[in-house]
Amino acid sequence: VTSNGVVKTPFNRDVSYDSNSNTVDNNQWSDPLCQTFIVDKKTYPDGIFASSVDLFFSKVDPLLPVTVEIRPTVSGYPSPSVALPFSTVTKLPSGVTANPNNGNPIATGFTFSSPVYLEPGEYAIAVITNSGKYELYASDSALNTNINGRAGNNSSVGTLYVPQNTSTWVADNVTDIAFRLNRCSFSTSSGNLSYSSP
Repeated sequence: VTSNGVVKTPFNRDVSYDSNSNTVDNNQWSDPLCQTFIVDKKTYPDGIFASSVDLFFSKVDPLLPVTVEIRPTVSGYPSPSVALPFSTVTKLPSGVTANPNNGNPIATGFTFSSPVYLEPGEYAIAVITNSGKYELYASDSALNTNINGRAGNNSSVGTLYVPQNTSTWVADNVTDIAFRLNRCSFSTSSGNLSYSSP
């Protein structure tokens, strides 16, 4: 809880889950769905402040919630346990919009409790739920099927890591989930600041 460190070996795990054992040392590893993206150093040399993430769901679980968070990456792999401060947002099914397959999906916004600072580099959007009923819209560059525009045009989109619940991250290099990362826009204006002694 007090550590700011990032696990540097997310693909080398020593403890696996044994459903036949009742020992306290068992850990059930869970690899959430993760989509990496890049904050480009040339475009945003000072980084950005992200306000929210929009996802496009095609199916929603009627009972269980879904959580979205921003994670740092280590050597291109999403961190297995560290989320950036203020970036974790959980929604109940009533707050998630399920879109029919009509070509015009509606975004479900996950607004952070405070703007999340992202310095230039690579990050991952992690989608976490205990349900197998949530489904997201995605773009497949191999089939050239997507919700809007041609797949693969955006150089800021990285790799999709699909859940395996095993000891390795598995990359899907031809598919990307549909998402929109919203950044804050700050205006500069003059003002007056007055000081007074007590």
